[in-house]
Amino acid sequence: MPSSLENSEIEEQETLIEQIQRISGSRAEDYTEDTILGSEINRIRHLFYYLHSEKIRLMISYQSEVYRASVEQVYNNRIVISTPGIEEGGIRRCRLKFEIASELYQFEVPILEMGQDKIIVKMPAFIQSAQRRKNNRIMVDDLFMKFIVLYRPVFGRRGAGQLVETRYPSITAELQKDEPNLYLINRIITDEIVRISPDYHFKFYNAGEDLNKIETLVTEEKKSFYLRDVLRVENYFERQTLYGLINYHTEYQHMLRTQSHEDIVKHFEDLRQSDMRNFLSSYVMSPLMIYDNIIGNLYVHSSLLEKYHISYDQAQQVDLLAQLMNYGMSKSLISRMYFQNAGTRIINISLSGLLFELNDKALFDYMTFHDKLKILLPIRHHVMELHAEITRYYPTAHGYNIGVEFFKAGPDDMKVLENFIHVRGKMSFH
Repeated sequence: MPSSLENSEIEEQETLIEQIQRISGSRAEDYTEDTILGSEINRIRHLFYYLHSEKIRLMISYQSEVYRASVEQVYNNRIVISTPGIEEGGIRRCRLKFEIASELYQFEVPILEMGQDKIIVKMPAFIQSAQRRKNNRIMVDDLFMKFIVLYRPVFGRRGAGQLVETRYPSITAELQKDEPNLYLINRIITDEIVRISPDYHFKFYNAGEDLNKIETLVTEEKKSFYLRDVLRVENYFERQTLYGLINYHTEYQHMLRTQSHEDIVKHFEDLRQSDMRNFLSSYVMSPLMIYDNIIGNLYVHSSLLEKYHISYDQAQQVDLLAQLMNYGMSKSLISRMYFQNAGTRIINISLSGLLFELNDKALFDYMTFHDKLKILLPIRHHVMELHAEITRYYPTAHGYNIGVEFFKAGPDDMKVLENFIHVRGKMSFH
């Protein structure tokens, strides 16, 4: 039990606090205008001063949106935050989230004023959430890396993926390399296509080139077009039963909304007659792509004079070979641009992962699906070889930031990285 003297000291302290609150006009649960022994207001002010002085970005969650923001001014009891794109709603509270010295802070604060691309919030009196990262993370501005996507089966391990691994081992072996040989891949794919039909060509589009009807459809759908037999008009628009291959079925469905079935059949009969005048018996056209952008097509056909048709299985082979070619071209381009030279800037790094910047939207979209990377990171006289998986990514004003987590490293790589972080960490804010 506290003594009467201790009770008297507590009452005097409480009276002093109440007097300060009454004079300054602050509420009992909010000491942001005052420097009160036992509160964390001074530490919190220093955090926001540091965000302002170092121009560190913070995240603001407002309603269902998340905005990237920066601190413009810090006053005694309020913070002016530049928040591009924010729109005022009915809620008058938001959540702030930022990181300083490997410690993640979160505050839920009232919004005092909202303007165009700007909000003013109340200075929080107490630290609501502070989580220390397991590994110290440091900001760097002089660290650059090389990277390439790690091979993974393009079609998975079963079904088509198992077929590719078994039937085309030479192609998959080449695709597993950091810098695949496109000339060799092209030779192997060409030999496989000749076995299906000697009538084929690779076509690469020029900028602004006019495409024919099938080329336009393949470009829009990004799938392989297959026609089994021109002698039967229904083959042009009946639904394909093989996954991944298309015909004019989608166009047929759209035409049914405004035209009769007889008129539609006449339309496709005209296409059939045109193909017969060109002595076509069956054909398949597959898109050629780098990342997710169409750059051309692979066209394989058979002639009426040869009296054979390209089967469903052969059409699927053409589709698979084209996709393997696409993967090889995409990986080769990444290798030439990002793996041969260390030009990708690292923003921050820790023992568990790193954050780097990218300004290529097409590659950014591609890497959301090909999310395992091999990274070469030169530190002093040592080149680290790290395997990493993408764990987060988000757009910025100048491009994209991509965060990765390491899952494999060389024998001495972690020791070199740990020493580097320890030396650099001495200059971090505490």
